[in-house]
Amino acid sequence: MKLFTQSCLLLASFILLFISCTVQDHLQPSSVYQNCRLSVVSRNNAAKLLPGEDIKVGDLHYAATIYDAGKPFIVREITVEDGKTYAIGGSPYDLIYEYDANGKVLKTEDNTPSDKYTTYYEYLPNQIKTRETAFKRSNDILTTHTLNNQGLVTNTSFEYGAFVASTPTYDENGYVVERKNSSGESIKYTIKNGNTIKKEFAGASTVYEYDLSRPNLPNPLPFFGKENRNLLVKESTSTETSHIEYKYLFDNDGRVKRMITKVISGGESFVQGFTDYEYSCQ
Repeated sequence: MKLFTQSCLLLASFILLFISCTVQDHLQPSSVYQNCRLSVVSRNNAAKLLPGEDIKVGDLHYAATIYDAGKPFIVREITVEDGKTYAIGGSPYDLIYEYDANGKVLKTEDNTPSDKYTTYYEYLPNQIKTRETAFKRSNDILTTHTLNNQGLVTNTSFEYGAFVASTPTYDENGYVVERKNSSGESIKYTIKNGNTIKKEFAGASTVYEYDLSRPNLPNPLPFFGKENRNLLVKESTSTETSHIEYKYLFDNDGRVKRMITKVISGGESFVQGFTDYEYSCQ
């Protein structure tokens, strides 16, 4: 009887340990991004090809993405998603990060359709100062970000005076749980297991779903608050009949190399964008 009881206890302990490990691994997947920094985010030109449209790699085609519809680009890739064929190419709109030896962002370059913006970061006690230059703009924009005791931005002011685009409130773990805009309107966020699962604003709500087995990408600007722990896979807004889904392609090390953003409406899907990622790992 004693042996039976000990066996049962051992079995129960093993099951409890297995469940605990499984839940822990499910909620906190081991990060494949350890010692890696996000270096390049490429927002590609893309266009859905019509049935029978004869487009090859190297051909000139015209973009149909939200930012650059109608602009020509050189096709460098043909891909199929949900039975539809897309041409991808041109000069992607890159967001490039440069870091110091401690992993802090020193400079970002944001190459948008309208201009090239470069931002320089200076880290001071309780403050982060930035200087933004633009290719088509003669003057620089100087900004001061005030930090709280968590090292998170609570206020932003420009050289010509204070300007509050939104005032964030953080929880004890550094996640944004509320933002108030300049009109005093509140946007509230619900956090669960390190992920934002709901956003509420002006009577509408957006619900977010995640792949709990996959860690999110590295956060290059942690002073704006913690990013979600896991990869976002779906978002649905109460005022919309359509929803957005995110699909990911991974490299051999399990890191995200491409995110495919799809709008699902009436049972049909349409790719809204292809975003590629590069990393610098030590």
